[in-house]
Amino acid sequence: DWSMILTELGLDPQVYEVASDTVSVRSWDTPTAEGLQRAFYFRADVRLKKPGKADIDALIADIRKRKPREKAESGGESMMVVVVSDTQIGKEGTAETVQRFIRSMDLVAQRWAELRKAGRPLGRLLIACLGDLIEQVAGHYPSQTYTAELDHGEQMRVMRRLLIEALVRWSKLPGLQDILVAAVPGNHGEQRPVLTRETDNDDLHIVEMAADVLSANPEAFGHIQFVLAQSLTQTLQPIVDGPVIGLAHGHQTGSGANPQARVQKWWSDQALGQTAIGDCDILLTGHYHSFQIATVG
Repeated sequence: DWSMILTELGLDPQVYEVASDTVSVRSWDTPTAEGLQRAFYFRADVRLKKPGKADIDALIADIRKRKPREKAESGGESMMVVVVSDTQIGKEGTAETVQRFIRSMDLVAQRWAELRKAGRPLGRLLIACLGDLIEQVAGHYPSQTYTAELDHGEQMRVMRRLLIEALVRWSKLPGLQDILVAAVPGNHGEQRPVLTRETDNDDLHIVEMAADVLSANPEAFGHIQFVLAQSLTQTLQPIVDGPVIGLAHGHQTGSGANPQARVQKWWSDQALGQTAIGDCDILLTGHYHSFQIATVG
């Protein structure tokens, strides 16, 4: 029983134990003024106690007496995230893209209804605009000017109307409390060939125009808020004590074996550099035109 020695060392015998296979005892005789004396040396490793073995009969009994879980009532504490990214309005195939966007308006409403019916406490919506909303007409590749189906003004007009129509539609979702629209700039929104500043970007201008339009009717759309990035990235915590969400277009991610590896490498570098987005819990990016999701770290 090592409890007395463990207690003397300031360790709780209920939590720690002596590893019996490490106990070592040595003794030797040594001359002293009183004659030969027996000296002792003790050594042992102390470790956390292993958890006790589960009671299999009790586990089986718990399974058998399980009661159906009561259905939760949908309140308003959770937030659904909708990503709007890389529509590149004006590129070849714009008519098809517009139709896909219109269908997505209905799909968002359907998904909202499904989640609330399942008991999710949905009351809030986050619209993450991740950039490249329009194609632009020059400056990104040699043939861009000759393949664009809409000029710059037309691209801005179509995308602006799509975003406003979507927000008007989603603002009336059942049980909705508020909508947060957050936007970051992409590479196709840059003012080329003359680059001014990172936030002088059509991706942000379109969202800002939508905000101006809807702000004219605060009675109908006062529950929609807009947050525009002050740089290439943005972080926000829309739910109190909830996850910190980071937004970036993705064109700044650099090299890597594949898009996911590029994003992960860039994100880890941001964490190393102690930037705000390096400290986020969930990172949303666009740019690579395909859906991917991964858990990292």
